[in-house]
Amino acid sequence: MVPIRPFSTILIKPLCRHRSVGQLRIVNICIPPFDPADEWFD
Repeated sequence: MVPIRPFSTILIKPLCRHRSVGQLRIVNICIPPFDPADEWFD
């Protein structure tokens, strides 16, 4: 787990499984552009 606070910046590398826990408001910047076919859930 990585604790975050307001104005934190997080880099999520390609193919890294990740999730958020808690109540968040985010700005999500996807590079390359988001591909819905690349999204999966457990």
